[in-house]
Amino acid sequence: MPLGPGDAEAGLVAARRAVALRPLYPPNLLVLAEALAKTGDVSGAREYYARARDAALALPASADRDEWLREAGQGLQRK
Repeated sequence: MPLGPGDAEAGLVAARRAVALRPLYPPNLLVLAEALAKTGDVSGAREYYARARDAALALPASADRDEWLREAGQGLQRK
């Protein structure tokens, strides 16, 4: 059953599952960071934006890597 656009808790569960399967894949870490932010866990979101940045930095240069770094940087700049 697909998740509804407003179901932040279900999104958080799905994001945690994705990170459990591929813990060093930046998009999974970014999705978890965003889900944590949407559920009000600001410190958890910052932690996962930082993890996404670090995971992306460990990869060879690419357009995807640049996009992941941009997204992580934007997330880390949020208050």
